[in-house]
Amino acid sequence: MLSDPGLFDKARGDRRRAATSMRAHSVLHPMGDSLRGDTTGVKRGTVDTIDRYKLVTRDGGVKRVRHVDVDLADASLRVRDTATSRWPMQWLQRWQVAPGWERVEGTTAWTPIARHPTGLYLYAVCHSRTSMRMSVSTQEHYPKRRSVVSALSLFCGGMDDTVRFDTLLVVSEIDGTLTWDRGSGAYSIAPRITPGA
Repeated sequence: MLSDPGLFDKARGDRRRAATSMRAHSVLHPMGDSLRGDTTGVKRGTVDTIDRYKLVTRDGGVKRVRHVDVDLADASLRVRDTATSRWPMQWLQRWQVAPGWERVEGTTAWTPIARHPTGLYLYAVCHSRTSMRMSVSTQEHYPKRRSVVSALSLFCGGMDDTVRFDTLLVVSEIDGTLTWDRGSGAYSIAPRITPGA
């Protein structure tokens, strides 16, 4: 469901700069900037079917911490990001969706944001002070050398000297409404009810 865009070719230029930028990857980054510090990562363990990881990046007065929970028995990913800096900064959390997914129009964070031609639905809830529907744009992907396809790019943002994002991504066969208990991490999807069905 998530995908790295790859490279169009090895030539230096605008396409290569765009494809190797933070904007083209599933990361938390300061708007208009990149982080030059090294990222360290550690697997924190496994609880039931959930693998847990922690990644930390430091760059001068900026620190980014990402907690990743991957449910091996379920098609879900939970990511909790925290970014701190000495001054208020605009941060964007981005998710690069694999080619083939199509945007689904909606107004709430709790309905699908994308649909795959195979009948799967993608739910993407970003919580930063409030739960919000992510913004959707497109990003070039390069499935093979010198080949270009368009794919969805999801993002949400916040601004302060400390920002926190708690994000849940779920792939499901159900077109409906997601509910999520952030405290326990539990979620469920109720099927959409079609009038007269």
